[in-house]
Amino acid sequence: LPLKASKLNVMMEFVKVRLGLLGKTDEEILALPPMTNHRKMQCMEFLSLGFISSFRQKLPLTPVYAYRSVLLSLRYGIHETTAISLAVYAMTLCGLHIDVNEGYRYGRLALEMADRSNSPKVISLAY
Repeated sequence: LPLKASKLNVMMEFVKVRLGLLGKTDEEILALPPMTNHRKMQCMEFLSLGFISSFRQKLPLTPVYAYRSVLLSLRYGIHETTAISLAVYAMTLCGLHIDVNEGYRYGRLALEMADRSNSPKVISLAY
């Protein structure tokens, strides 16, 4: 994670996610295998906690936690917190009017992942 959350750092992380998702269909994303690497799973938990903590404090680094989580999921598989991170990415696309249609698409995917997780924590945060 960057030491400081400049707008440039946040934008660079956003672009990495955008490029990572480029060309992937909904089916391909939903068909990603479950994450099995225990070290990466711990990273996902850390990123989730960091996101929640920074969100409550309204820190500029907040979206970076979610973006990194999406990137880890694309590389190592789906973790239960992937749905939350994908929802944050979708909110960015819609909230900043970058691409509302894509934001809607990833928002739907996030909700489907949340429902599949059967985790009340994930479902409540994704919705």
